[in-house]
Amino acid sequence: MNFSQSIGSKRRIGLIALVLGGLLLGACGSGGEPQATTGVTQVASPGSPAVHVPSGPPPQHLVVKDLVQGKGRPIPPPSPEPTVEFSIVYKAVDYDTGELYEENWDPKSPWPFRSAPGEMVPGLEKGLVGMREGGRRELIVPSGLAYGNGALVYVVKVVEVRKLG
Repeated sequence: MNFSQSIGSKRRIGLIALVLGGLLLGACGSGGEPQATTGVTQVASPGSPAVHVPSGPPPQHLVVKDLVQGKGRPIPPPSPEPTVEFSIVYKAVDYDTGELYEENWDPKSPWPFRSAPGEMVPGLEKGLVGMREGGRRELIVPSGLAYGNGALVYVVKVVEVRKLG
């Protein structure tokens, strides 16, 4: 092999390494779903959904959007004498930043609640009424119905609804 063949061989190896490196970086990506062109999309961690925050100012009222209709017994409105116990998994992001606010998306350890007033923030209490097992819903909860420090966007799935008593 002469000098020019050696340089050509090194260039090919370098070019191949560069292409493979670019492919590997591209394959790694962000590990989640692509960003939306308007608003912000919270990238999903393994098993949990992506949560999309619409563009513009947060709404002043609760916004409810069914993503998947569930089946079975519905979650009733809160009552001083609860009639059902239900369990949910959920993910919430900050409306202003799109950053993860809180999450429990482990179907093996869903959070249990009773259909009683004060079991959760008012926006969830109102937004879950009528959901059924297996249902998934997006809730945009204004600050006044959340924790008071900003609007939140939730994706909630009802894992189970059981009658009490």
